[in-house]
Amino acid sequence: MAHRHASPAPMASSIVAEYDGRWLSDDADDRRHIFAGANWSPGLKNPFRSFGHTGEGLESMLREQRVGGREPIVFMLHLAHPRVEYTDRAKSAIVVADGGDEE
Repeated sequence: MAHRHASPAPMASSIVAEYDGRWLSDDADDRRHIFAGANWSPGLKNPFRSFGHTGEGLESMLREQRVGGREPIVFMLHLAHPRVEYTDRAKSAIVVADGGDEE
């Protein structure tokens, strides 16, 4: 089963998040793979490690949806944003603010 979604975030019509997930199969040897990035550039690691004030990131969110690290799934997330903020110079983690943090 695959899910695909593209929608603007509230109060910021220029932000789009796209995701897709694919189940490999019950007998697949592979474990969960996450491919994520922003503005058509892939991240070397998962750049969505923390969302807002909760401190939880993409991996925690997937775990809550029963997509743990041992599940045979491929998950892709892409963020299109005119001004992406990063936590470091290497651009390894994206700043994802709470909806209330928007101006």
